[in-house]
Amino acid sequence: MHRMLASAARFIGNARMRGRLYDLGNYPGFVPSDANHAWVHGEVYDLENAGELLARLDEYEGCGPNDALPHEYVREQREVVMESGDVATAWTYVFIGSVAGRSEVASGDYYRRATIPDAG
Repeated sequence: MHRMLASAARFIGNARMRGRLYDLGNYPGFVPSDANHAWVHGEVYDLENAGELLARLDEYEGCGPNDALPHEYVREQREVVMESGDVATAWTYVFIGSVAGRSEVASGDYYRRATIPDAG
């Protein structure tokens, strides 16, 4: 995925959004939350050919129109807070499956994860 973004998008900066992150095994799952202390950290990119790239990302995430139902994710636009404090809107993939029995990523950063056992 990183190579796909590097070749077709421009890195804007790091950001955070309200929610919780769960360790789903080999990949993370973002679930929105209004809790004041619940933040998920990630990166924001400017997509050069948004329609084409989003279709490829949907396919990668298994939620494209040709992927079997039920999907694990749905793509949504969500409010993010950039490192500068500016607020922006960005596409993100929301996990719509059950998090019962899944570990929450305490830091909200999948690459720096330490988990809280059994979210369910």
